[in-house]
Amino acid sequence: MSAQHQTTFETQRGISSVEVSRGHSLVIVTGIPEAEADEKRLFALRRLALAGLSIDFLKLSLDGFSFLVPEEDGAKAEEALCQAGLTAKAVKNRAIITVKAPNIRDESGLVARVAELVVRSGASIDSVGDMHSSVLLVVDASVADNAVKSLETLIGKVDAV
Repeated sequence: MSAQHQTTFETQRGISSVEVSRGHSLVIVTGIPEAEADEKRLFALRRLALAGLSIDFLKLSLDGFSFLVPEEDGAKAEEALCQAGLTAKAVKNRAIITVKAPNIRDESGLVARVAELVVRSGASIDSVGDMHSSVLLVVDASVADNAVKSLETLIGKVDAV
């Protein structure tokens, strides 16, 4: 009699892994009047493209927007935007923490608990993004390791999450 193999179609719940990416600058653009928001944002994005910059993690706000660039491009992005008449500031030494968890959006309160652990570890969260199977948090790189260690304690623990 041969051993039966069980095929599993459902992925384990909870956090499966935590990764960190360093070397980013967060560029924050503010002071855009609501009536001109679309036009000014498009203008700013064109200026960044003309400066040869590629951006990630674009987040819109009521009076502006923010995005990530490689750390070495932060000053260039800030300069391009300020020369275009916009108020911009590049914040160096940012890291992206990626928390992978299948169906993270469907796990009630999981994103909130992830954010709570990151804040309790001593990190301030600059920006949050999510996908169906992960949440990404932008934090100061100097405290990213503490946040990652806190989150790693929950890998594979469904009830603790």
